[in-house]
Amino acid sequence: MTPPLAYWSSGGDLIAGRGLRMTPADAQALWELHLDEAYAAALAGDRSGQAMASRLAVQLKRAVRAQTRWRQASGQAIR
Repeated sequence: MTPPLAYWSSGGDLIAGRGLRMTPADAQALWELHLDEAYAAALAGDRSGQAMASRLAVQLKRAVRAQTRWRQASGQAIR
């Protein structure tokens, strides 16, 4: 099962969940939280939880990279 899209980049903005814009600091904090969740799930033997948290971390990181590339291409600073 593939989780629903939770993070994406649109027009240089980083979007989460139901269309909420995120700051780079928010993205960093959430990324770290997802990594912590994946680690805790691994320690608990919860492979499903570990996989889900890892997928969210990867999805968020890809969205941040896409946002960065878009802004660099358009000459906008990341705020």
